[in-house]
Amino acid sequence: PVDTPPGSAGPETVSSSESAPTSLRKPESSQEVSEASDQEEALHSRLAYAQEQTDALQQSVLEDTALSQADINSAYDEMYRLWDGLLNDVWQTLTQLLSPEEMEALTQEELEWIAWKEQQIAEAGAEYGGGSLQIMAQSQRGAEVTRDRVYELMECLETP
Repeated sequence: PVDTPPGSAGPETVSSSESAPTSLRKPESSQEVSEASDQEEALHSRLAYAQEQTDALQQSVLEDTALSQADINSAYDEMYRLWDGLLNDVWQTLTQLLSPEEMEALTQEELEWIAWKEQQIAEAGAEYGGGSLQIMAQSQRGAEVTRDRVYELMECLETP
């Protein structure tokens, strides 16, 4: 099973968008600068953790021939939940750092991304017609696109 790193939110669906805003609200005080830096550092740490966990789960799926299809489905579901939880953590940080205008634009973009993600997940499993491979394909695709979105939103934190 995937361990949830300390200080991270559990898996939830976030409403946001697809294009990253071009600038963050500048922290006004030295305390705000320090807090923003700490939040970004914590997210980078959780990002590295999520990638390590994903790599370990993928390696297990590829190498452990004793895994049942249910075990494989569970591993991909864990990957999806891991990235979804991190997406929520990144989103929460962005709500604290972006201006209301930037957050409004990002929220619209995220809503569009969520619709696209749900379509991608449905299409990934469609060819399996309800079998156990459908569950795996959908969780795998959900994890992939959510991981990619986490990296996109992390870029918002790095924009000066």
